[in-house]
Amino acid sequence: MISKMLKRVTSTGNYIGEIDGLRFLAVVPVVLMHLSERVQKYSLGYDDSLYDSILYYLSRGTVGVFLFFAISGFILGMPFAKCALSGKKPKSYKIYLKRRFVRLEPPYIFWMLIFFTVLVIRDVDQFQYHFKHLIASVFYVHNIIYNSYSTINPVAWSLEVELQFYLLAPFIFKIYFLIKNFKVRTKLLGVIVVLYPFVKSLLGWHSMPLKATLLGNLDFFLIGLLALEIYLAQARKVNMKKTVVWDVVGLISIIVLFNSWSSNPILGLFLNVSILGIIISAFNGKYLNQLMNLKWVTLIGGMCYTIYLIHLPLMEFIISFSSQWSVSSDLLIQILLQSIIVLPILMVIVVFAYVLIERPFMGVMSISTLFKNIFINLSMKKHVFVNRLRILTSSFWFLLLICFCNFNQMMGQSDVNKSLVRFNVEETGYIELLPLEDIIYLAQENSPLLKSTDYSLLNIDAEIKLIKQKWTEYLSLSGSYIYGTSSYLDQSETVFEVDYSTLNRKSIFCHVGVSVRIPLSVITNQKHKVMIAENDKRINLLQKDDALMKLRQSVISYYTTFNNRMRVLKVKNDKLQSLELASQYAEKALKAGQLEILEYSRIATERAQANEEIENVRSEASLAFLILSDLTGESIRIK
Repeated sequence: MISKMLKRVTSTGNYIGEIDGLRFLAVVPVVLMHLSERVQKYSLGYDDSLYDSILYYLSRGTVGVFLFFAISGFILGMPFAKCALSGKKPKSYKIYLKRRFVRLEPPYIFWMLIFFTVLVIRDVDQFQYHFKHLIASVFYVHNIIYNSYSTINPVAWSLEVELQFYLLAPFIFKIYFLIKNFKVRTKLLGVIVVLYPFVKSLLGWHSMPLKATLLGNLDFFLIGLLALEIYLAQARKVNMKKTVVWDVVGLISIIVLFNSWSSNPILGLFLNVSILGIIISAFNGKYLNQLMNLKWVTLIGGMCYTIYLIHLPLMEFIISFSSQWSVSSDLLIQILLQSIIVLPILMVIVVFAYVLIERPFMGVMSISTLFKNIFINLSMKKHVFVNRLRILTSSFWFLLLICFCNFNQMMGQSDVNKSLVRFNVEETGYIELLPLEDIIYLAQENSPLLKSTDYSLLNIDAEIKLIKQKWTEYLSLSGSYIYGTSSYLDQSETVFEVDYSTLNRKSIFCHVGVSVRIPLSVITNQKHKVMIAENDKRINLLQKDDALMKLRQSVISYYTTFNNRMRVLKVKNDKLQSLELASQYAEKALKAGQLEILEYSRIATERAQANEEIENVRSEASLAFLILSDLTGESIRIK
């Protein structure tokens, strides 16, 4: 019953278990990456030198997003491929968009509004700031407008890329399937997939802001289309056996996937090949195929959209509390402990969110169909339906209320207990910083170096335009217009007399001319001058990326330092309170003759050392706060 309630519903009725298995394989590294980042963020201290390789692979979770893109190319291409094979016409563009909208928009808008509401309740003064980011995110233009991930929910960046592909996919597929010969079109598609990483590197599509657009990720969707072609070709074969060879290929492809994500086009080629190898192996591997079709794997994979939408804010909140229960400074043990605590809680919330918010919109062709189905369920099984809905709703909102009860802990906020830690940097109460992504955004907006680089790029663009138009300097137009009356005096002489006569004449004179001068340097040198200017532009873009990376590193470093120092300050305050209490008892015992002077001196020395340590920690936190303020040029505090 539970598996039936959780199973994905498709609009066509054709269910492919391996696809949900691949979705599971894609969402797991994304979740583990964000979990390990949150653990490192909220840990008081740890020794990570022994686990550099583990942290490296955990930090590569973004490759799961690329696999998601390929799965989208596979799924969206399926109906177009079948229509091409059968000679039928695909559904109209209007029906296609309506199906996409009804399937994806309601859960997305619901959760974006929930997270926006939480942020606003946490700080009403920031309503305008969060609202404009909400609007940009809801309309899938945040990456383009702000050149950064959404401050409402950072993972939404990939959904903007997905939408760009959804809008263009029918036209891409229509053009692609105009090629009737299977071998010709698959070879052409393979060449495009192979060359695309080099095109991205050459044109700068691998860097922001184009990195977070379809231009920077189109090859991943095309890999899904190529995998679809191979899948359909194999489906037409009889007695296609699944072999261990493909299991080996799949395992190697997974290893290559995590090691080949890079701006280097050669590694980008290996990345594309590894994604294709994983998808094909999921269908043809003997044991990998069994793994992809396990019930719990397909069920979790089927809920991947809900998992992807809500996992980051929820883990941020949960780990901000659970990190206080650390039993070791060993980072690997901390990550394992947090996984045991966080992942079950996350999955319980995901199940309720999936059943109530996402699944009702699966397999629905239109809004009217959705309401019709709901009406039929209510009329035929009203009692059962209402009871289930009441139980699910009450349980879900109870869990949601627990998660949102402390708004200061959400979305990257510091978890310092304000009642215990006093930190008067600006002679005002306690310090509470904006979320990290907001501070990074402010630093980027106010960085003089980044602004000067932008102006340099504008100058180079203008220079390239002038070079390309330099030929106009060697063209000249001339013209003249004369209108007037001229007088001529004629003299005639005879033997007897001289006779004079005057002749008046009106005249109009017009002249228009074009002169052309073409120096050989224009023909021979212009291309090189443009190339030099474009190389200067690339250098400036690389310098900007480098400056942006260093700026982000600085902000993250000082932000982490500040939060760590504040947490250490809390611990040391607790220690100081204990020493002060011990000092009071020691002083009384010394006066009563019950304590030796050396013991009293030791306690007093420890108390003085604790005070000194607190001052040092406070100074470090103050320095980090002031540097962050200088980097942003604005207040980074929550008022």
